[in-house]
Amino acid sequence: MGAKPLETLDSDSLSLLLEEFGCKPKVFQSEAQFQFDLAWRLQEDYDCIVKLEDLTVVIDKKENDKKSKQKIYTDITLERDGYVIAIELKYKTAAMTQGNDILLFNHGAADLGRYDFLWDVNRLELLVHPSKEVLEKAIAKEYAPQVSIDFPKLKRCNKGFAIILTNEDDYWKIGHENCKEDVIYKQFCIGGDTCTGKGQLYSTNMDWGKDRKTDKYTSAVVNSPRARRLQLQEAYSYQWRDYCQVPTDNGKNGLFKYMIISINQ
Repeated sequence: MGAKPLETLDSDSLSLLLEEFGCKPKVFQSEAQFQFDLAWRLQEDYDCIVKLEDLTVVIDKKENDKKSKQKIYTDITLERDGYVIAIELKYKTAAMTQGNDILLFNHGAADLGRYDFLWDVNRLELLVHPSKEVLEKAIAKEYAPQVSIDFPKLKRCNKGFAIILTNEDDYWKIGHENCKEDVIYKQFCIGGDTCTGKGQLYSTNMDWGKDRKTDKYTSAVVNSPRARRLQLQEAYSYQWRDYCQVPTDNGKNGLFKYMIISINQ
């Protein structure tokens, strides 16, 4: 069978590929391995050029005659005859052991992991729906009004896919509806319905909550690159699906699930 046209790659195709990995089962040792193995398989299946860590956006900043650049890279890009697909990956793991073998270490900080995944969605929107207004809105909190910005490089993409694969159940169990009101990460929850695994991301201004006692942002947020508010351009439906079940010493953290957000023109 010949390579498939790149235009036919969609979220269903990616789901089938991931579930094929999961049937083996294929547990990745790192996000880099996940990125490489997925890119390799996509290059085998589709008629395209595959690039890893592709430089897709360059931002020029100027403040008080001081110039600087910010570069944004995309995990995987696929290209063929001017048709471009961008893919961002997140692989978040909880500790997992079998006998004397440590299969995976614990990432923890699921609140930050959720934010990073949604930032992936936001950045993919910049590539699929490029405009200076959209770009400036996405990064506005980072700059004061006196800072001028320009975008000398922007790779226009026809589709984007944000994929998260994890065995940390906080990601798929905690959604907006069942999240405690006073947690600072409430607006970034990406969990799904208990029965169906389905959920919804809304086009809204997402920000960290403030500490109940001080009514201020925590220092971890204020002093972090993740302090930026996120503003999605569209609403997205999603569904958490089973990837694989791996036996573990204590019976914990053996279930892996994945979720895909598809960004289309």
